[in-house]
Formats: sequence, structure tokens, C-alpha cells
Amino acid sequence: MKPRIFLYLILTITVSLFLLQCAEEPQKSLWELEPNYEVKPNPTITSVEPEFAYSAITEVTIHGTNFDPSENYSHTRVYFAGKKAQILSMTTEEITCIAPNIVGDSIIIKVQVDGALLFGESAPYKVVSAWKEYGGITGAFDAYGLAMDLEENLYVSLGEGKILKITPEEEQVDYATASQGVDGFYRTMKMGPGSVLYAARTVFLYQFPPGAMGTRSRLSKTINDFDFDENLNIFYSTQYAIYRIRQDFTDTIAASYPEKILSSIRVYNGYVYTAGYYSGTNPDSVKKGIWRNQILDAYGHLGPRELVFDWNSYFPSGSVGIPNILSITFAADGDLYVGADSTVISKAITILHPDASGNYLPQNAEPLFPSVLIPPATVMIWGNDQYLYVNRRSVNSANKRVIRITMGKNSAPYYGRR
Repeated sequence: MKPRIFLYLILTITVSLFLLQCAEEPQKSLWELEPNYEVKPNPTITSVEPEFAYSAITEVTIHGTNFDPSENYSHTRVYFAGKKAQILSMTTEEITCIAPNIVGDSIIIKVQVDGALLFGESAPYKVVSAWKEYGGITGAFDAYGLAMDLEENLYVSLGEGKILKITPEEEQVDYATASQGVDGFYRTMKMGPGSVLYAARTVFLYQFPPGAMGTRSRLSKTINDFDFDENLNIFYSTQYAIYRIRQDFTDTIAASYPEKILSSIRVYNGYVYTAGYYSGTNPDSVKKGIWRNQILDAYGHLGPRELVFDWNSYFPSGSVGIPNILSITFAADGDLYVGADSTVISKAITILHPDASGNYLPQNAEPLFPSVLIPPATVMIWGNDQYLYVNRRSVNSANKRVIRITMGKNSAPYYGRR
């Protein structure tokens, strides 16, 4: 072999050996690093309940296998489309969690268990928003009273002196303007028989038939809120009393409420319910509350006043700045919803659940969607299905909105809407 070729071979072998020595050492396997390590069985998801969830609200139950509930669930995680969910409880075959704040029609839920090689995966799952800003009523509008008709058209009284009609497709249409008798804004409105819109302002009750000139009737007191009963009697709340409006639009006291300023009023299950606060000095009087009077006959005569709920009792003893009740309404199942002017996000709307005897007790009260709804809930009106419409008339224009909340249940009857 020629010396030149021999030197070339020696050089090639030397460089190859050097490169082999510099090559990255193969990564050791999990079993080499931890000889006693045992791979856990992979989790599986067999089903998810309910059929769909509302984001940040619904408790979702995941059924499957090989979940690890040990050490306070710290070895198991649940993700909705990559967003981590809050786990409430768990067994080896069931996880209950809160759907995270995410929306989608085909969300994949995944369960990860420490030590398992693969994720458990669900079929595509639907998560929807429980509420939405509705009808384009933002801080640019000065909105007051709300009403709803049988076709799910929402009526909104605006500070500029007109009533806006918002269709189910959220199209805005002028329903009544100054040329039809609108002379200001209306804090409270209700749809009456024959699709006649009733509205109240100071001591006047207005009627606005579709496409016709509005009329007004003068009453005895300033109307804070009003409602129809099943016999089409109209009851309104005011300072120190509930009044009943007769068919000729004259009115008379139906129930006396000494030293109480009454706000919202609602007819439910044979009673007139009203909310308000005590303006006197007796330290033993209920300061803020909800009361009711039984409707005794078709003429709207009322029975004695009964305390339904001491609003202050819902708050810790010694609390200051307890919010005022602005609006009340009922679901078909008897749940009583209380809208307030709280500055605390969890107190925008409070649900009072009746006990087996139909009583409303503080221990059975809870906030509605506490991580989502922003106070205040100035006016609440149910639609014909499972939507609750709320005027959030905030002092902060950035928060002023009309919102629609999906409740998952129907309203108690609104008797004027017929």
C-alpha cells in the first residue's frame, strides 16, 4: 500500500472514532431512570353529563375508568379544549367539575392522570355561554324599563324618549316615539292584554297599543312597579302601600305598608309579592325585605301582610352597605330571584329556593352564576321560554347592558301577557 493511501485511511479512522465519542448519548428509558416505576393504566372517558354545559357555570360529570382521586385529586387533571377545569369531586370512575370559561360545539374533554401514558378523551362536547349581551343595548343607550310580548319581542324604554322594540333576531325597531305620546322614560313596563304595552312614569300609567297613539291615566301615587293578576287586576307598589287599579283606571289602597318604601312587585301563586325597605326608626323592624299579601277574590282584595324574607338575614351579622332590592321575579318551580344594586359580583342576582313548606330561608339562598354576572340587576323580565332578560343599569357606562340569561327553566306565569 502506498504511504499516501495508508495515511488517508489512518486519518479517516481517527476522525470517525472521534465523532462517535462526541455523539449524544441515547436518552435513558423511564425504567432505567426509575427501575421500580409502574405505569398506571390509561384513563378512559365513556360518557359525559349533561348533554351540554354552560361555560363557567355547569357542573359536568365525566364517567370513565382509571381516574386517580388520591391526594386531594392532585394527580388527575381535566381539560376542555386545553383549558383546565376545576374539579369538585372524584372517584376512580367519576369526575365532577365546572365547565371552564370556554365556548364551542366540538370541544374535546381530556383527562390526564400522572403516570399514565395516554389521555382519556371524550367525544365532541358542546359548551355554550349562559348569558349574552342582547339587542345592541350598550352604554351608548340610556335604558330603563323592559317588557316582553308573546312573540319574544323585547321592549326597552330609552331615556331619549322612545320605546324600542327588539325582535328575536335582535333587530331594533322604534315601537313608540314622541309623536305617539311618549313624553319621557318609563322605569317599569308590562305587556297587557291584546298586546297593549303598559308603562308607568311618576303618577301616570300609559297604554301604547301597536301602531296607535298612546294614552295615559293619572293615579294617586308614584308608581314604582306594577303587575297583573290572573283576573287582570293591576297592583302597583309605592311609598307605604300597594294600590289596586280598577277597570276604569281609578285606584285605591289594597294593602297598607307603613313606613316602607316598596320597589318591585310580582304576582305569583295567588299572592302579591313586593320588596322594599323600612324608612322608620324602630330598631326591631325588618330593614329590607320581601313581603306578600294573599289575593282573596277576583276583585283583587288582599289579605294581611306576611314577611317572606328578611333580606338583611342573608348577609353576615354586622354587615354594612347591604344592597337594595331592585327587582324580583319567580320561576315556575317557585324559585324567587332577587336583583340588587350590590357592588359585589356574586350578589347581582340571588336565588331564594323554597323549602318543602314553601318558605324562603337564608340557608337556602345562593347567588345566580356568581363568577359571571355583574351587578346591578335593575330590571328583570322573563321571556316565554327559558330566557331571563336583565337591564344592568350601571353607574359605569362601560357596564351598562341589557343581557339575556339562559336559565334552564321557565318563568312563573305573567298574567298580562295574553
